[in-house]
Amino acid sequence: MLRLTSPFVMVIFGATGDLNQRKLLPALFHLYKKNILPPEFFIVGFSRRDYSEVVFKTFLKEAIVKYDDRHKLDENQWERFARNIFYQQGDFDQIDGYDQCIAKLAEFDKKLNACVPRYFYLATPPDKYEIILKFLHETKLSEGCGQGSDKWTKVMVEKPFGRSLEDAKKLDMKLATIFKEEQIYRLDHYLGKETVQNILAFRYGNTMFDPLWNRQFIDHVQITIGESLGVETRGNFYEGVGALRDMAQSHLLELMTAIAMKPDKYSVETLRDARAQVVGSIVAIKPEEVTRYVVRGQYGRGITNEGQGMTNQIEMRGYREESNVDPQSNTETYVALKVLLNHPRWDGVPFYLRTGKRLLKKVTEIAVVFKEPRLNLFGSHFRGKTNVLRFNIEPNEGITLSVLAKKVGLISEFESMPMAFTYQKQTELPQAYERLLLDGMKGDQTLFTRTDEVEASWKFISKISKGWQLQGVPDFPNYPAGSWGPEGATQLIEKDGREWLLK
Repeated sequence: MLRLTSPFVMVIFGATGDLNQRKLLPALFHLYKKNILPPEFFIVGFSRRDYSEVVFKTFLKEAIVKYDDRHKLDENQWERFARNIFYQQGDFDQIDGYDQCIAKLAEFDKKLNACVPRYFYLATPPDKYEIILKFLHETKLSEGCGQGSDKWTKVMVEKPFGRSLEDAKKLDMKLATIFKEEQIYRLDHYLGKETVQNILAFRYGNTMFDPLWNRQFIDHVQITIGESLGVETRGNFYEGVGALRDMAQSHLLELMTAIAMKPDKYSVETLRDARAQVVGSIVAIKPEEVTRYVVRGQYGRGITNEGQGMTNQIEMRGYREESNVDPQSNTETYVALKVLLNHPRWDGVPFYLRTGKRLLKKVTEIAVVFKEPRLNLFGSHFRGKTNVLRFNIEPNEGITLSVLAKKVGLISEFESMPMAFTYQKQTELPQAYERLLLDGMKGDQTLFTRTDEVEASWKFISKISKGWQLQGVPDFPNYPAGSWGPEGATQLIEKDGREWLLK
């Protein structure tokens, strides 16, 4: 991989927050250790905490040690990397911090005698986006240092992009008044995961699969994003957002596009077109029909086993008992959907999507379930048996194809045999944020969502939200922590004569 040569300055708004500690800073540090970052770069943390730069660097170092558990911290590497870290104290809704940031960035320009490209990363809760964008515009930080340098300025925005269709449109209009579309990078980190990127290569790089990728051969698709943890410290954010907005509107639909899209060629806009076309082809669920196609849930108390033996059982709290959560909250922590596409290739093929917190285990998997063999050569022996292609996104990254074969023995019995590809354990997979940050700095928007895709996803989600409003107050909690979710999700797929593969 070629090393980046152009210097840059990245201003991270919300630099003391969870996202920067867990994801952004470790990803930047990894890129540095791999000798990918340019010789000259500047990382400016913008936050309201009254930190000195020394205290801020210590804070980030502790975060690296705590969250980047795959590596032992190399003190010398960290010290060299930390020389490029700076801090700007400021409230997002007060102009003072932005004005001081202007002076700080001017020092970098003066040092290099050039207009250093600027990347503004909004690693804050979504309700802070508008005020930050307002001050970026008013102070002209968004315009670079002048002389037409705004073309090198980019803004990176974390999902969720708004909390409703109206909110998303409002945010998009605000972005559009300040930046051009080619300057806007909307991140959904699931698109940066290695196995997700491998789906297209697997489909189109192997002649045996592309001809089968349609309604004629595929029975249905299952996509599961299971989280074993609860909301932990994110109660304030999660309240009123819920699984539908937090996960379904972005991650689940993005994984679906990876399976359903059919780009004509491999190029930035062709791939973005293909993703947007899939989301735009989702058959809308009428509010009054939501109960037929969508199940929501909230976890209550449950018991999990740590290790072996009853002595290691741990009781887990329900969502309503978590910190910063309303004791009477009706926010959903689980959602399952049956999605249909208005497209000849996928007509009649259901996509079953589900995600939830405090499930049995942490897992992200896409399962493409093929139809039963047409030739009834073996009578009832193959009934109910079929091929399944699984893309294991995490934690055990790889691809598995189950094929049917005769058991060894003197009678004709058949079983499912796995043919598996796994990433070698000695090969360290790049983190999703490494790929996305690198692509952003290179100006490659392939793995970033476009405004038409975001708007189409919110149109679909908003009708579900309206349907829930018609239903009234849900009967929460309706699944125990440590399970696979509410009974309604099982019924959602079983009423179609199918079943969840992960159970």
